[in-house]
Amino acid sequence: RSGNKQAAVATLLFDALKGYFPVLLVKLFGSAFGLDDRAVALVAISAFIGHLWPVFFAFKGGKGVATAAGILFGVEPLLGAAVMGTWLLVAFVFRYSSLAALSASLLAPAYYLMGNQIVWQTSDAELLAVMVMSALLLMRHKDNIARLVSGQETKIGAKKEAS
Repeated sequence: RSGNKQAAVATLLFDALKGYFPVLLVKLFGSAFGLDDRAVALVAISAFIGHLWPVFFAFKGGKGVATAAGILFGVEPLLGAAVMGTWLLVAFVFRYSSLAALSASLLAPAYYLMGNQIVWQTSDAELLAVMVMSALLLMRHKDNIARLVSGQETKIGAKKEAS
């Protein structure tokens, strides 16, 4: 938002890592401590909610897109790749970051379920976590949805008008 691209990239990366590492750690080492997919789901939701409403910033956080992406890569790398691919495709075709985030978020639960038929083992707890994150992400984008509907949303690469 400040116009500094390096700061923006660093912020995106660290937001994604803050979701990725806790989930990955439970996936990799949780079973040694008696933790299962329910713990993965709880850690995923906790990281996501912590980003949306951070205690250290007076409960005012971001919209959760990068953190959700990191979480999904931690849950299942191919799930994260499918969701990220959706974001990239929609962003490239329509040039709206918010539309890309909304589309990817809506498809994330479906991708998770489809993976069970193809590649990974699904769990009800993880599916519920993905669904809750998707719903929360949609809620955080309510202003973007209104701007998309009214034709006022800024396209990727366009300058925002002064308000």
